Amino acid sequence: MGKLWNDVRGYDETMEAFAQTCADLQVDYLDMYMLHWPRPHKYHDNYIEMNAASWKAMEDLFKAGKVRSLAVSNFKVHHLEELMERAEIMPVVNQVEFHPSCLQTEIRTFCAQHNIAVQGYSTLDNGKVFQCPEIEQISRELGVSVAQLCTRYAMQHGVTPLVKSVNAERIRDNLKLDFTLDVQMMQRIDAITTCGGSYKDSDEIIF
Repeated sequence: MGKLWNDVRGYDETMEAFAQTCADLQVDYLDMYMLHWPRPHKYHDNYIEMNAASWKAMEDLFKAGKVRSLAVSNFKVHHLEELMERAEIMPVVNQVEFHPSCLQTEIRTFCAQHNIAVQGYSTLDNGKVFQCPEIEQISRELGVSVAQLCTRYAMQHGVTPLVKSVNAERIRDNLKLDFTLDVQMMQRIDAITTCGGSYKDSDEIIF
């Protein structure tokens, strides 16, 4: 997978960035190419046109067999609608922050309606969930780790969790998800507001 970073927009610029990514990775194609952040500061005032130009390049890469699928990251509903007005090929993935206290309900609903898979990053809220008393209490009640709980929670909300670790034992442990959260437990976690979040507004963030 590769991402088109925030300082690059436009048809030719996207083509050049893609070529550089493939050269860096020493590959001929990418399984997925992602438009990263919808409204970077450099293109804040004309982001719709610039995103459309980059997306057109990505579509042409897809048609040429250079990319297997197209995706976006941190797109709100209105960003998706703006992109889709001009797009020929729809994104198959929208990658957004997701964890207890950051449920992205509107985005998840819209994506489900348009067959866009939601990938959740920061599903452990950069470690903040481990300091959340409610999450710790629920994990003890269920006899599972906090990481397992949050990963299962994301999956049951239809979100593909992106959990990072450099510890092999933790990676194996995170994959032991042979339990299910019942409706009451899901609602209990949904109601938690103390886990925090990055609070990065994709309409305002400066990159």
